[in-house]
Amino acid sequence: FHGHLPIDFSLLPQLENLSIGKNNLERLIPQTLSHCQGLQILSAQDNQFYGSIP
Repeated sequence: FHGHLPIDFSLLPQLENLSIGKNNLERLIPQTLSHCQGLQILSAQDNQFYGSIP
């Protein structure tokens, strides 16, 4: 990957593990990530995200 996350996280409420580290991703962390109520693990190291995790 390179760029931003091309996904609407509101469609993934059952998502438990999101591993997107080392992908050169950038931009604001998507606010729709807050819809992933089952999210237990978020691995996003070595990217260029900014903003707070919702």
